[in-house]
Amino acid sequence: MDQEVTQQQNIFNLELNIDSKFALQSIAKWCKFFAILGFVFIGLMCLFSLAMMIMGGTLFNNALSQAGGGLYSGLGSGFGYLFGFAYLVFSAIYFVPCLWLYQFSTKCKSALISNDSNLLGTSLNHLRRHYKFMGIIAIIFISLYGLIFVFGIIAALIASLN
Repeated sequence: MDQEVTQQQNIFNLELNIDSKFALQSIAKWCKFFAILGFVFIGLMCLFSLAMMIMGGTLFNNALSQAGGGLYSGLGSGFGYLFGFAYLVFSAIYFVPCLWLYQFSTKCKSALISNDSNLLGTSLNHLRRHYKFMGIIAIIFISLYGLIFVFGIIAALIASLN
């Protein structure tokens, strides 16, 4: 019984050796790089969304009028705003995991410098949130691709019957 309690206490008093600290420092540096890269792409997505909102309507209207849009020639401005708003929403959604990745990198680096295990635990929690969020997004997109594939097959079958 005493041995089980001692083993449980040893698990919670985890100490990092030099190799583990070096690996965490390297991971923190790369995570900071990817977080900053994500922030840059979020900024570019926001600029692109604003450009779509401003110029997208003109581009879609010109394309529809050249194609002989007739009834649909005035819909272009709506598409520009719709696509611009969609890009803005996607950039806002992508901001959250980038923020968690950046928080992991900065807190992990601080924890390793100060040997603070609570701060290291907090930083690892940010990394856990990041990967959980990205996993959920991956499941959503895989499911959407599956649905699109199934509906595409159904549409092809229906079209081949006619």
